[in-house]
Amino acid sequence: MHFPTILIFLFTIIDLDLGNTTAVISITIALFPALDPLPVMLIIKNYRNVIFRKLAKLISIVVGPKFTTKDF
Repeated sequence: MHFPTILIFLFTIIDLDLGNTTAVISITIALFPALDPLPVMLIIKNYRNVIFRKLAKLISIVVGPKFTTKDF
């Protein structure tokens, strides 16, 4: 996490232009706090089950009640 930031500061100090690379590094550093908990939430079974239940409830609210093939 700190290595890309150190590179940005180092290249700025030695006056070396990295172009768009600094934008990519900055974006990944900004996204890290949001993406870091995702593996934990998906690997731990209890967290994963709660997430899937909440998503299923949200989808059923948005899409409507479940239907079967008898409805056709």
